[in-house]
Amino acid sequence: MPTYKTRRVLRDLESKCEVVPNNNGSHQKFRNPMTGQTAIVPAHFGQDMPQYFVKNIYRQLGSKLDY
Repeated sequence: MPTYKTRRVLRDLESKCEVVPNNNGSHQKFRNPMTGQTAIVPAHFGQDMPQYFVKNIYRQLGSKLDY
């Protein structure tokens, strides 16, 4: 199963979306300013994210996966 590096996914989301403040713990909340949709993303840097999980995050935000 293909995986994505967590840092790469978070960097891409930070360039496309806003990071919602008040994040505690190992998760970050992102908001797409175009659609207003939000998604909570785990920031576990020692683990890779499965492809289906990354696609689901982008789908929740109403954005396209570019890589």
